[in-house]
Amino acid sequence: MTDERAKDTIAREAADWVATQTPPNAVLLEGAVLHQYAYLYDRPIVWVPTGGLGEVRRASEDFNARYLVVSAQLLRFHPELNSYFREDDSGIMATVLPSGFTEVFAGSGRKFVIYRIAATES
Repeated sequence: MTDERAKDTIAREAADWVATQTPPNAVLLEGAVLHQYAYLYDRPIVWVPTGGLGEVRRASEDFNARYLVVSAQLLRFHPELNSYFREDDSGIMATVLPSGFTEVFAGSGRKFVIYRIAATES
């Protein structure tokens, strides 16, 4: 399998999970690759803001986005998130996340990892 075909297969795996395991009105925070497959899962996407996990949480609340998609590409575009996530030969791993972030999906090779973000109490 070519490298591009393998990347496509892994992205489709994550898109399938979103389509089958999230509510139809679920909003995703994403900022790298998976939005290119939105036609497969038909869910709204909010681009991950710059500024760190505090800004991610604020965007989550502002747009009712309850899922954060983390990939190597996202970490390259948002190095401010590297204190919470790392990529190595094992794939994407959380290092230290505050409460409210729960891993709900890790695809083949952990190339895409999706976290559920709990709503904050007002």
